Amino acid sequence: MSMNRTDYGLKYDVEVDSQKPLTITLGDPNTGGALNMGDTTQYNSGVVKIIKPDGTIIANVVITFDDRPNGVVGFTILDVDTVLANAGNWTGNLEISSDAPKIITQLKFNYNIIESY
Repeated sequence: MSMNRTDYGLKYDVEVDSQKPLTITLGDPNTGGALNMGDTTQYNSGVVKIIKPDGTIIANVVITFDDRPNGVVGFTILDVDTVLANAGNWTGNLEISSDAPKIITQLKFNYNIIESY
């Protein structure tokens, strides 16, 4: 069962049984600009998880670094993860890790799988 979740200020709406490529631009809290992820040792890999309130992970996908100097990463939640049984308002969690591996950056966002009529 979905519910209204915390508003993280970033929201993606996807229709049931669909997939579409999405991007996130990460900000640098120190400069207010884009986070430069050019250091591939520091910013080595990343995943996006879509999580239900009970902790169930309905999607766990690897991100792509689309534009490292400008903080842009991409991901696609597949249509097998946006089935009707997963319709609802969920929390997305982006994690970027170093090659250690150690989580360096995290960002939460709203991810809504919408039932179309």
